[in-house]
Amino acid sequence: MQVENIYYDLDKYNIRPDAVPHLEKLISLLKQYPELKVIAASHTDTRASVEYNIRLSSNRSLAVINYLVSHGIDRSRLSREYYGKRKLVNDCKDGVNCTEEQQQANRFTEFYLFLDGKNITMDCKL
Repeated sequence: MQVENIYYDLDKYNIRPDAVPHLEKLISLLKQYPELKVIAASHTDTRASVEYNIRLSSNRSLAVINYLVSHGIDRSRLSREYYGKRKLVNDCKDGVNCTEEQQQANRFTEFYLFLDGKNITMDCKL
């Protein structure tokens, strides 16, 4: 199973309107399978310090967790990871001149789904 990534604006951690349909699919899945657990893993682009970006990605993961809890999902089923700018999806490293579109690609939360302790994230796509 796979849930689409959700994306963020620069220096923000609020849930954007374009993320809601993806989160609603995740909520539906979690309600359908009460034994399913999720890790929300968040990332940033490189346009700030390591410390700032760790805090920002932490806030992004927490915003997702809080959103899911506010929609009836038990917090004990949810975990979070936050990487800051450590796991970029492209070559937009510090000092590299990238477009806004390239930077945007690095500002996201991805979801890992677990059933009975087994990672089932890639078995099918939602």
